[in-house]
Order: sequence, then C-alpha cells, then structure tokens
Amino acid sequence: MSTGTIVLKDCGPVAHLEIPVQPGATILRGTSDLGKSETLKAISRLAGGDDDVTCREGAARGSVEGFGVKLGLTKTTRRTGQLEVLAVEEGFGLGTLIDGDGLKQPERADAARIKALLRISGVKADPAAFHSIMPGGKDEFDKLVPRDALETDDVVELARRIKAAMDSQARALEKQADTEEGKAQAYRNAGDGLDLNASTDAASLQRDHTEAVQDYATIKAEWDAWHNAQEAAKAAREKLAAATGGGKTVAEYQAEEETKKTAYNAAIERVKQLRADLLLAESESKAAYESHAAAKNQVESARQTAAATAGWQEAIDAAAGVKCPQAETVEAMKRMVDAAQKAIEDAGVIREAQRKVGLAKEHTAEAEKLRDKAKSLRNAGRETDAVMSALVASPYLKVYGGRLVTEVEGRGQVLFHDRSDGTRTRIACMEKLHRIREINSDQLALIPIGQRQFGDLSPAARKELIQWAYDNNACIVSAVVDDSPELTAEAATPLDPSPAMR
Repeated sequence: MSTGTIVLKDCGPVAHLEIPVQPGATILRGTSDLGKSETLKAISRLAGGDDDVTCREGAARGSVEGFGVKLGLTKTTRRTGQLEVLAVEEGFGLGTLIDGDGLKQPERADAARIKALLRISGVKADPAAFHSIMPGGKDEFDKLVPRDALETDDVVELARRIKAAMDSQARALEKQADTEEGKAQAYRNAGDGLDLNASTDAASLQRDHTEAVQDYATIKAEWDAWHNAQEAAKAAREKLAAATGGGKTVAEYQAEEETKKTAYNAAIERVKQLRADLLLAESESKAAYESHAAAKNQVESARQTAAATAGWQEAIDAAAGVKCPQAETVEAMKRMVDAAQKAIEDAGVIREAQRKVGLAKEHTAEAEKLRDKAKSLRNAGRETDAVMSALVASPYLKVYGGRLVTEVEGRGQVLFHDRSDGTRTRIACMEKLHRIREINSDQLALIPIGQRQFGDLSPAARKELIQWAYDNNACIVSAVVDDSPELTAEAATPLDPSPAMR
C-alpha cells in the first residue's frame, strides 16, 4: 500500500502542517479557528477540486504540495504537476451526497444529490435518453411530451417534467375511461328485466299476431252468431207468448164462421118466410152480417198471427241449432291476440336493449383500451426512474419516484435520505471510490470528507469507515474539533486508531 505526505506552507491560517496520507484515515484535530476547514479545502483543491485556497495573511506566498502536485498560492492559485494518487473532486463534493447541501426538504435534498452524481458522470439534459420509455419510441414521445417541457438544462427537472407529462396524459385517459365506463353502465342497465334472447324478428312476430287476430275473429264471430240467435229466440218467444196468450186457433175461427154462416142463411130464409117480422129479421141479418165480417177479420188476423208465429218459431228453432263456443276458448283466443301484440311491442324494446348492451360492450372495450394506455403511460413515467438510475450509473444508489434509494436486505428499497449519518457517509465514500476505481483499480485513493459530516458520525461509524477505507486502499481525510491549541494531523488505521476516532 502506498503512502505519502501533503505539506501546507502559509496556507490560510496554517503556517506549516504535514499531513500523512495512507490507507485508512487522516484526521485533523484542534480547537476552533486553527484552519481545519481551510486545510480540507486545500487538500480538495490539490486533488482537483475548485475550492478557494488563499495565502496566509502577511505571507508573500504559500503552497500546498504532495503526490506530485504543487499549488502555488499568491493572489491566485497555480497548480502544477501530476497527481500521483487518485481523487475525484471536480463537481463531486461528498457533502452534497451526504446531506443534500443541507436542504431541509428531503425531495430537494435528493434532487441536489442526483444532480451531483450526474455531474460527475458528465450527463447532460438530453430528451433522447428518455425516448426508449415509450413503446412508440421518439415519435410517441414527441406527441405526448410538450416541447416547452424539454427546454431545461437540468436533468432532474427534465425527468420530472417528462414524468409529469406522462402522468397528466394518463390521468386524462383514465378520465376518458371513466366516462366510457359510465356510458357502458347506463347502456348495460337497459337490459335489466328483459329476456334478451327472446325473438325480435318483426316479420315473424307480425305473422304470429295476424294469425292470432284471425283465429280470434273466427271464434268471436261464432260467439256473436250464437249470442245474436239466442237474443232473437228470446224476443220471438216473448212475442209468441204475447200473441197466443188466451186466443183461438184458425180451425176454431173457421168453425165459428161456418156456424154463423148457417145462422145467416137461416136468417135469410126466415126473412123470406117471415116478412112479417121484417124489421126484426133485418136487424138480425145486419147483426149476423157484422158478426160474419168480424169473423172474417178474425180469420185474417189469425192467419197473419200464424204466419208471424211461424217466423218466430223458426228463429227459436234456428237459435237451437247455433253452436255456442265455450267462453274460455274465446278468452284464450283474446289472450293470444294480446300476447302477440305485446310480443311485437316487447320485441322493439328488446331490440333497443340489445343495441344498448352492444354499445355497453363497445364502451367497456374502449374504457379498457384507454386504461391500458393510461397504465402504459404511468409505466413509462415510472421508467424515467430507470433512465435516471442508468444515467446516475451508481452500483449503490438507484432513483425511484425521483428519490435516491438503496437496497437493504430484508427491507427492500430504503430512501437514502432516511439512512443514518454513518451509512450515508459510508455509501458516499463508496460511491466516490467507485468513480476513482473506474480510472485505476489499484492506486491509493484520496477522499476528503467535510468536518461537519465526519463530526456527525458516531465513534462506531467512524471506525467502520476507517476499516472500509483501509480495506479498499483509500485514505479518508477529515477533521474533528477538540481542545488542542495546535492544529495536528494524525494517521488512523484499524490497528492504530487516532484518539479522535475513539
């Protein structure tokens, strides 16, 4: 394992300080205002960062030198040489990754962390990186994402806008799907209480109705004929009874006529014989004549009555011959007509219900299609996380829901922001070392950590971090505050920890 020393001369408030660098850690110790923070900045600048480093007040010049690089400090800082240790400082301060630039809102803190990781990866805001999240590729992407949403240099904001566009489109489609489902439900209810499998053929139903009407007309005509015959018979019986009640027959009237005729003739003879009794005979003759005339009238009346009664009898006899259909048959025929008519009416209702049920299926299918599309868009929106994770290119951190997450055995994905200070610091160091190892897998790696971040760690977390650095040929450089009146730099390894680590 390689080792070395970084020497500060007239740098910030520090007149002279030698800082050992070896696998494990180097801890700056001392009370406040001795220059610990300035020293860490100087080391970061030596490793390629852009921190401001100044010459000590009153000194003409200062320097920071180590591992093949020298910083000349005057009014400006001049860097010369080639660093013989590995470091990644430019655009990748561990403070941002550990505490999100101190931002209180977790979402904003994670946004700052993601931006830091993207900067170190050299990622630019390019919408083309997100084209693959759409099944239709760039063409579908361009249709769904407003052009003005893509006008940003911030990759995190670009991903947020793209996801927002996908979610907005998905909500619109889901709303349309709800509308289609509402229409489907309204049409679907149209078939409630109806036998949608019943015949609805208008021609067939009309034939059934016509046959039922004809059958009913036939049986109704029979019924009417019988009923009319019965009424005629009843009237005839009444008239017959009235006409014959207490009367004489034709024969009786004829016999009576003969008797009176004889009496008339006898009276004539008597007149002839008894002219003496002329007045009486004439009177009797006249009476007999009148009686005979009345008898003739009665005969004629009897003949007329006999003719009428014969007609009435014929009506009575005819009524006896008329067949009477059963009332149940007539009613059954009437019900058949009514049923045929109702079938025609129901067929129209059923056809309309069938049409609406068909529309319900169409609207349901359209609703499903819209929901599938909305689901696809929401999935596409979630895929922005996969794109961001790929752009971040970290083996330890992923993007989920716009937040940084870590995989924890037995717990799944856990928000990086919610991990302990020690865990976040260790993961940040691992991430930085990963970037360094992409350059060289063996050389000593230099990893400066801010005093505040290191100071927030528990003693156990510090020991764990030193062990990790030692095992991975890395040197963590940081600082702690104690009561020492002078600034010192102490090496710390798992076998020989610095007092500051305890």
